[in-house]
Amino acid sequence: MKKINILIAIAATLCFSSCDDYLSEMPDNRTVLNSPEKISEILVNAYPDYSYAVFAETMSDNVFDTQNIPATNENNTRSYKWETITDDGGDTPSAFWDASYKAIAHANQALEAIEELGNKSSLNPQKGEALMARAYNHFMLLQFFSLAYNPSTADKTLGIPYVKEVEKSLNKKYTRQSVKEVMTFIEHDLEEGLKLVGNDYAQKKYHFTKNAAHAFATRFYLVKGDWNKVIENAGYLGSSPINLRDYQAWSKLGIYERLANYSSSSLETNLLLSTQYSTYRRKITRDRFAFPSEKAVSTFTAASNPTGKAWYYSTVSTNGINDFLPKFDEYFKYTNQTAGIGYPYINYTLLSNDEAYLNRLEALVMLNRMDEALTGYNYFISTRTNGYDAAKDKVTFDKLKSFYTVKSAEFTPFYAINADQRVMLKAILEAKRLDFYHEGLRWLDIKRHNIVVTHAILGEQAQILKKDDLRRAVPLPAHVVAAGIEQNPR
Repeated sequence: MKKINILIAIAATLCFSSCDDYLSEMPDNRTVLNSPEKISEILVNAYPDYSYAVFAETMSDNVFDTQNIPATNENNTRSYKWETITDDGGDTPSAFWDASYKAIAHANQALEAIEELGNKSSLNPQKGEALMARAYNHFMLLQFFSLAYNPSTADKTLGIPYVKEVEKSLNKKYTRQSVKEVMTFIEHDLEEGLKLVGNDYAQKKYHFTKNAAHAFATRFYLVKGDWNKVIENAGYLGSSPINLRDYQAWSKLGIYERLANYSSSSLETNLLLSTQYSTYRRKITRDRFAFPSEKAVSTFTAASNPTGKAWYYSTVSTNGINDFLPKFDEYFKYTNQTAGIGYPYINYTLLSNDEAYLNRLEALVMLNRMDEALTGYNYFISTRTNGYDAAKDKVTFDKLKSFYTVKSAEFTPFYAINADQRVMLKAILEAKRLDFYHEGLRWLDIKRHNIVVTHAILGEQAQILKKDDLRRAVPLPAHVVAAGIEQNPR
């Protein structure tokens, strides 16, 4: 679609394949959205069908040089070095950019149809979902293609184009608004969407439900630094939620069962899922810059657990070089069985209770509600620690101070952090890092806290992503720049 238009395909003139048997067409192929059912149908496409996980994870400090030279490939190497990826295929920034704006186009078309139908209250659930989807997609684009949010510089920092209208001209020009403007637009859509979004879906886990909307809000307000809003939106979880991921049960499954189970719609913790075109299942097992087996041993060992006990996390390897947590089950849809041609898909968890809960703990720390944060932290790691005994294994703050060495410059977000907060943040962020390995979320924390990342490379000088490094903003795709949209400085 990016070959047709410079930023997004013309949503108003698309005939959406998933709706071919359901939606009528005007002579110019414009989809007619004249009922709640048709609007709901088009909102199925308001979620990205390409993922950020591959390039986001590779840019983070979760990935290392396996030194498997024959496995070297261009996209993997460029991500590891924070260089421009020129490829526009699957699992690239270009594919994610286009998929996100395509999703936004569907949300905008739904919102326009709702307006044309009189903005009836009966359409509030659809309007709420469309607003949430528009906010979410813009927010995730902002996290990758702009520098980190800082209220003192946000009005001068390049954001992304915030698209609010259906595109109806072939040569519509877009400009990048400031990060401040984009964050304001996101918050408006988010707050309006929260008021309206419902739960009445046939497949709830593939749409913004109320809880999924609140979980996204915790992510947004963590970036904005509105700690009370983070805690407010995580309120549906309670202080000791039972709807977190059951790692004890997951660890007992076989590898193929774990692959299928992690992003299952049957799990209560999984709030928003997306089926995406991706070969991540293959890349994670063979790319050179990935998760070496020796690093897996040190990362998930009992020595990395403040209780001193083993984690329930367990990795596997198919080549004795790369280890991985079995999270992504590939489904290959054949378009030609004889020729072996088709598309690989993975089911990906976009939002979960586990992330929302950890976001709440971080907000508690920033409000100096340290006792509550420590209690919550102990509860969280108890669900991840093999043989956890509440009477013996509860971690004290003094234990955390001796366990984690945190330098004053390790975390340097736009807000001040004192010494005790740094210790608690380190513990929470490490718990979050382990929980979401391979999922790309670590990159959001790296940007938010301005964490330095060092990537060693066999036979080369190490690459270092310094604080406030301009490479923290992923370069815009070439076809977007060619259309006249300003590129990120490097």
